[in-house]
Amino acid sequence: CGDYIVGFVIGQGSFGKVKEAIHSKTNMKCAIKIIKKRNIKRVPGGEEGLMREIEIMKLLHHPNCLELIEFFADEEKGKLYPC
Repeated sequence: CGDYIVGFVIGQGSFGKVKEAIHSKTNMKCAIKIIKKRNIKRVPGGEEGLMREIEIMKLLHHPNCLELIEFFADEEKGKLYPC
């Protein structure tokens, strides 16, 4: 998962699992949501809902809320990684 060392599952949502991770270069602890692209198609309005979630997360900047640091897709494994 890019520059992240992925750990154990800390939660699960309608699109995928959330795992604890550490950025290998900065040692910053974070959460990574791993989404299988096939799961997006199974949820009504899934692609729209996911894109809306990403746009909202980009706008959030509050000390008591999670912040979207980066987002990338793995074409080979068919997964999306909002980090």
